[in-house]
Amino acid sequence: MTGLDNAAVHRIASIAARTVSDADGEALTAVRMLNRELRRNGLRIEELIAAGIMRDATSSTPSPAINTDHQQLAREALVAQTRFNERELDFLRTMAVARYCSGRQAEWLDGLVARSRVTPPAQRAAA
Repeated sequence: MTGLDNAAVHRIASIAARTVSDADGEALTAVRMLNRELRRNGLRIEELIAAGIMRDATSSTPSPAINTDHQQLAREALVAQTRFNERELDFLRTMAVARYCSGRQAEWLDGLVARSRVTPPAQRAAA
């Protein structure tokens, strides 16, 4: 396999996270995007899967833990039922399953989470 820079790894991971969407069209589109991105980097999906399986089978040390704090934060924001637009909801759904979170994604997620934790004025008045 060819070496990938961090940007390519994050792009591939971000696209791969969308392949598990409950929306069939989104999942299929993500699979096609993933295949295009892999080809652009000289890879095939079966090579990645085989390499991951071989690494896990031959490794005496466990794989490094993946930081999933962003997943929990995204799920928390989704459950809060804040009024998010479709783009924000799509982002939160993606981050809820994404293995990686870039700095820009973390900033956006933090802003959405902060909005989800603010009590709406109508609820404050009723309390």
